[in-house]
Amino acid sequence: VRETAQANDNTAEQAKQIETNLKSILPKGMIPNGAIAVRAQGDAYQVTINPMELFSLGKNKKIKISGLTPWVYRLRPTENGLWQMDQQTSLDIKAKIPSAAGATNLEYGIGSFQYNGIFDPAIRYAQSADFTAQNLRVKSTSPTESFDATLGSVSYSLKSEKGENNTINIQTSTAMSDYAQTMRSPNKPE
Repeated sequence: VRETAQANDNTAEQAKQIETNLKSILPKGMIPNGAIAVRAQGDAYQVTINPMELFSLGKNKKIKISGLTPWVYRLRPTENGLWQMDQQTSLDIKAKIPSAAGATNLEYGIGSFQYNGIFDPAIRYAQSADFTAQNLRVKSTSPTESFDATLGSVSYSLKSEKGENNTINIQTSTAMSDYAQTMRSPNKPE
């Protein structure tokens, strides 16, 4: 997404160029084939990131993961050469990790979340972004221990600008509500 965004340039060729530029943000070879795809869709582009491919999660066949579906973003060029990036979805991920002591079951869920940001090709980072989520949960259960944490809501905002000497100045704020946590462990503190 390095080049200047131009409204009405939504073509398959431009989508391929955006995909190539997105992949170039990380060092060469870090993004496997099939992990990121971009296609023209109306007045925007659809960016699809497959986390199973991106993080090579399918390689270990002993670990069973379900619900980790591709992340889909809407990327739209703006008049001033920036990119509007939006996402709205939910997560319900489960994993089972075997071990000699017995399997550990993990659950990670977000009832709903929304991301809206402005990507700046000049700094290759978000110029601004807002993220809100409701009904978050992380749960881990093994034969001997368990951890269960819930969060009613979280909101996060970010602003950044190009600094001196190839730096980026970033300002963030986060607010959370209704946090609860329960842990069970045979090793209780004394």
